[in-house]
Amino acid sequence: MTGVMGSAAVLSAGCSEDTGTASAGHGTGHEMGAADSSVPRTPALEKYVDPLPRPVTAIPDRSVYPGADYYEITMRQGSWRFHRDLGPATVWGYWAANPHDRHKPIGMGYLGPTISVPKDHPTVVKYRNQLPTTHMFQSVIDRIRKGDPQLTPTAPPPYKSKAPFPAHISVWNVVHQHGGYTAPQSDGPPLQSFSPDGFHAEAYTTLDPGRVARNEAIAAYTNHERASLLWYHDHGMGMTSLNVYAGLAGLYLITDPAEERLGLPQGEFEVPLILQAALGNLAGGDGAALAFTQEVQARRAVAECLAATTTLWLPVYGLGAAVLVGAVMWGHDRARARRTPAGS
Repeated sequence: MTGVMGSAAVLSAGCSEDTGTASAGHGTGHEMGAADSSVPRTPALEKYVDPLPRPVTAIPDRSVYPGADYYEITMRQGSWRFHRDLGPATVWGYWAANPHDRHKPIGMGYLGPTISVPKDHPTVVKYRNQLPTTHMFQSVIDRIRKGDPQLTPTAPPPYKSKAPFPAHISVWNVVHQHGGYTAPQSDGPPLQSFSPDGFHAEAYTTLDPGRVARNEAIAAYTNHERASLLWYHDHGMGMTSLNVYAGLAGLYLITDPAEERLGLPQGEFEVPLILQAALGNLAGGDGAALAFTQEVQARRAVAECLAATTTLWLPVYGLGAAVLVGAVMWGHDRARARRTPAGS
């Protein structure tokens, strides 16, 4: 038997593990005061009512670059429900082109589809930026632009600090394959960022430049490594944490034929999961939120608290954060029984 149970909780003094709901906490000493109406409160959420969403797998096109798997992956804004009882929230995500039907791209709207490839088989990806030019967390971008010392990197003496992004840029992106052996021109460092309207950071580069528009870049991965579960994510200069938090992350699975002889779970029995600490307004238009704060910012807005937490790596697990498993709170998945083949 194999299976998974996705779970999430509002980790605060008010969490009730022995009931059918999780409620917002009060009185940890790190939260908004009960009378503070500027931050929405998390409603009671029933557990295990949402099925665990499984990341869909992108389909390669093997006709573009012979001998390699080719993908076109587009960054877009969309909406996503993190729980049945929460409204749709604005999110960012990756969508993969479907070589069998261009009208049906592959993705969920939040996070990205899984790229699955055998080891030593090359992958080529065209990344396209179709995000808005105004950031989901524009107030945080504005604070960084103004040099807020809590959010903006400061160079130590004798070096001089430099603005992390130009004055007219609020959104730019580049994709980094995390953990892979990757050539520098395809590694997606921050200074290779490019914006939705085609502005390029100083070190922008792309493979096969004749095939790309100004808001695109092509990267290639050799996959010369052991079988492993890697991930790809945004690496935009000066805004990586915000872009990833908005949803720009996905799984990158490298397989090995030798695994098939080991009797390991495969197909529906192999369930890749992304775990996240959710630190912002995930409830969308219904006015509810997964609210959290810390003592030094007890009267600031949720967006500001999000920026401080993701930037300074503060301990958030006792501050009303929620943990997302497979992109939902308190998700469930059915355990499936099967016989193990003799000799396995």
